[in-house]
Amino acid sequence: MRYETTRRKLTRRPGAPLRVTTLCLLLPLAFAGALTALAEEEPLPAAADLMDRYVEATGGREAYDRIENRVTTATLEFVGQGLSLDMTIHQARPNKNYTLIESEMIGKAEKGTDGETAWELSMMTGPQLMKGQQKTDFLREAAMDRMAHWREEFAGAESAGVETVGETACYKIVLTSESGPPMRLFLDRESYLPVKIAMDLETPMGVVPMETFPGDFREVDGLLLAHSGRVVLVGQERSMTIKSIEHNVDLPAGLFDLPEEIRALANKEAAGE
Repeated sequence: MRYETTRRKLTRRPGAPLRVTTLCLLLPLAFAGALTALAEEEPLPAAADLMDRYVEATGGREAYDRIENRVTTATLEFVGQGLSLDMTIHQARPNKNYTLIESEMIGKAEKGTDGETAWELSMMTGPQLMKGQQKTDFLREAAMDRMAHWREEFAGAESAGVETVGETACYKIVLTSESGPPMRLFLDRESYLPVKIAMDLETPMGVVPMETFPGDFREVDGLLLAHSGRVVLVGQERSMTIKSIEHNVDLPAGLFDLPEEIRALANKEAAGE
């Protein structure tokens, strides 16, 4: 069988077989297409495997379990608003929290929980008790090793795809609780460190979306912890810089007890007044 050729184009008569040279040109394209299809169909790792890798990447469950309490000092800046706050967060097992916020512009604000009652107190709002989903969310977040014990803390976990956050390719995991909206966790595909955490929060203003972008991970007592973070809430960006993190320190007696104003408010509500 004869082939008619030009310098730029190869043609063949109807029914004629392809030459080997023609196949050599076509096979790499077909092979590349097959690889692309395989990559697209590659199954996602199981959410449980990803969560376990995350725990190991940040130090491992044993390192978390050695921590009885934590004191974190930080600066919180409201980007573009000229407002900066000093913050000290005290945490202790299982889910106790006392947070002190101070600023020359807004004065002093406090919030915390003794593990059962969640509250807020400031010069602007006075004493307030958290209720409903807001209380549930705060009590959950007060557990400093919540993610290390994710099987006990969450009702379920699901791999939800691969997404790019900034320039980082991430596994997306959806973590569900028995009540309230799910948490979306984005883990770096290479390091398994968290790049983004997204969730909806119930606030006095209603349900609002919040995105947190942790960074600058450093080792503290065997744990790899974020020392900076960016938070986007209600369209406002806040930047947090961690100054220090201390573990297993001597905490003042009664640190997590309810303030007098909160106790009075709780007793009043309990009496139906």
